[in-house]
Formats: sequence, structure tokens, C-alpha cells
Amino acid sequence: MTRITFITILSALNLFSQNEQITTNEKITFQVEADYIEGCETGKGDCSPIIITRQNSSDSIILNLPIGGTQSDVFLYDAVVFKKWMKGKLKVDPTPLRNDQKFMGQGNPQLDLTGLADGKYKMHFLSCGLGGIFELIIRTEED
Repeated sequence: MTRITFITILSALNLFSQNEQITTNEKITFQVEADYIEGCETGKGDCSPIIITRQNSSDSIILNLPIGGTQSDVFLYDAVVFKKWMKGKLKVDPTPLRNDQKFMGQGNPQLDLTGLADGKYKMHFLSCGLGGIFELIIRTEED
């Protein structure tokens, strides 16, 4: 699949999703919308896994998240470790692979996912007005 076809397919898919992946010259910026996180929190909306596809494992990936209140925190965990933790099979809280915290006026929370291995991850978004847990999948489709 050529890069132009790939971007065209992504553009068509984004018409049906509020979350958006923009790929330009080995840099991927992905915007997660508040409505999506609310759907994950309440179960009354789309909470399908977010899939980020890169062309090379060295591509830069930036994940932007919304402001959810006075303070917004986001944590990224390995999906297997997170599942064990949720089932009470870990004696200590897992260490997040990435995290960010922003207070109102500091901008939106953002995670740099560059360098992460292909696979499944769990995101935990917390704030006073918005929160939820959702799955993130990173995969590489080299030409």
C-alpha cells in the first residue's frame, strides 16, 4: 500500500470518527476528543480502541488529549500489566510507561509515544470533569 493510499484511507476513516490521526513526514499527531473519553467513562458512546499506524518504528507519535477540568492527568500502561492490576493480581500499582499532568491554563495534556513497541496499551485519563480508560494500539506498516 503506498503512502498516498494509506493517508487517503485514513482521511476517509476520520470522517466517521472525531478522533483524528494526522501523518506528515514521519510525524504523527493524534487528537483524542472529549466525547470519546466520555463514551469510555459512561459506556454510552464509542470506546473502540484507538489505533495509531506508523510507517516506521522510529516515527514520532504525539497524542493530544483534551482538558477535562481544573487538573487533567493521563497515564499510559502496558495492557497486560494493567489487566493484572485491575484483577488484583499485582501487589503494587503499576508504573506508567508515560504520563502527563496539566492544570487549567497550562495547555492540553500530551504524551510522546515515540519509541514504544508495537502492541496494546491502556490509557487512563483523570480529571474533575472527565475521565475514562481506553485501549490504544500502536502498529507499524512498513512499505
